[in-house]
This record gives sequence, structure tokens and C-alpha cells, in this order.
Amino acid sequence: MKSLKRKKLRKLLNASEVPDIKDLYDFMAKFEEEQFKKAIEQIINSLFGKIGRGCFKIVVDTSGIDLDLNKQKHRIPNEELEDKEYKWRFDGNEFFIGFKLAFAMDYKTKRPLLFLIYQANIHDSQIYEDILENLKKKRLLRQNAIVIADKGFCSYYNYSIALNKYKVAPVIWLKENMNLSKLLSMISTPLTCFLENNVKELAFFKKLVKILIDYLKRSDSLTSKRSEVKDVFKLGKCGLFMDKIHRFTERFAAKFVYTNVLLIAISI
Repeated sequence: MKSLKRKKLRKLLNASEVPDIKDLYDFMAKFEEEQFKKAIEQIINSLFGKIGRGCFKIVVDTSGIDLDLNKQKHRIPNEELEDKEYKWRFDGNEFFIGFKLAFAMDYKTKRPLLFLIYQANIHDSQIYEDILENLKKKRLLRQNAIVIADKGFCSYYNYSIALNKYKVAPVIWLKENMNLSKLLSMISTPLTCFLENNVKELAFFKKLVKILIDYLKRSDSLTSKRSEVKDVFKLGKCGLFMDKIHRFTERFAAKFVYTNVLLIAISI
């Protein structure tokens, strides 16, 4: 039974034989980080097929990439990390040292769409626009798409930039010190709607705002939709050894994480 499974896996990966660990590491070392990432994206595309005009509903989240630096015995001070790529970060439960993975997934198919590595100490709200821009460049973000994210991405700027620049509904959980009425008062209609008397654009903008309001009023549905990304992260960390990884530069940590993203895609 095991040999049959291996045969199916080799067929899926178009490999005639199973390479040993050394051959695999030698092969991965030949690629630069961006080359390796593009190769992983191409394999994922071959698994799931073409997307077409972009995804209608996208779930975005982040997860800490905790490096195995034996920090319990030796707490590394921030001063020693100034010339290092990895940084300290509090993830809501405990401090970890490493990087941050931003992950975007198509809600319908659970297909990994985007995976980006950032320094751990960068706040989620600071990378939201970069995530949207990368999704747009890859033609994965269609106009009127719904982009669901947790309150870590919450900022008035992010709501505004998503609605006005990217023409998507930014369904981001509100922080405790924010309310829906205050948010709506901060959202401004694009000036082009009035200067050019563009009735069609104004109607489209109002439609996006209505979608946003409807979702924020149903926080329970947001929880269920975003929890599936959490399950994907759990698969990567608990099932595919993406927790406490033994890599100490962004380049090597990224390659390890990208390989796990591919394994997650194959599992899905």
C-alpha cells in the first residue's frame, strides 16, 4: 500500500524516483529565493488549474515563523538583533523570534494564492496594502472581491485604500475601540464620482460598502471563514514541521516555508 502511495506521489510530482535528503537540499540550494517561490507557485497552479478573472472571496492571515534559537537558555537582547534579519515578536500568547508569513487563500477552493515573508516585528496593518498589491499583480484580485482578515489588519487607511484603490470589500474585524458608525463616517466616497459625475462608479462604491457592512454585522460568519486559514496554519506547523525551524536567514527560512506551502497545497 505504501509503495502504491509513493507511486501516485511520484506521478503527481512528475518524478521517476524518490530523491534522498542530500539531493533535495542540493537542488533547493541552486535557486534564489524568488526563483524558488515562482517554481512553487507554478506547481500549485498545475495542481489547481487556472484561476481566470481572479478570486471572488479571499481570506488573509499571518503566522509567526519561530526559529529554533534556544532562546529559553539565552534571551537574545534587541541590541544584538540590529544586524539580523530575524526579530522578536509577541503573537498573542508568547514571544517568539523569527519572521512572519502572510498567507492568502481562496475561500472556495482553499487554494494557496499568496505567501510572503516579512520581518516578525512588522505589524499586520502595515502589510495589508502590500498583500493587496501582490494579489493584484498576480491577477488574483478581481474588482468587487471580498478580502477577509482579522483585526490585526484593522486601520482606517486599510479600509480606505482597499475600497478606493483596489475596488474590493475589505472585510476586516473591527478593533475593540472602533465601531461601525465611526468607520462609516471615516470612509469617504471617491472624488471622481462627483467631479466626473460618474454614477456607475458611485453605485459600485456603495455596493462595496454595503457588502462590508453586511459582513461586519455578522461577526459569527467571519469567524468560521477565517478559521479555515487557521486550520491551514495548524497543518503547516503541527503536521509539516513549520514550527521551531532550524534556519537562521530569511532566504533559507523562506525556502523551507515555501516548500511547506507546496505540501499544504498537495494535502488540500
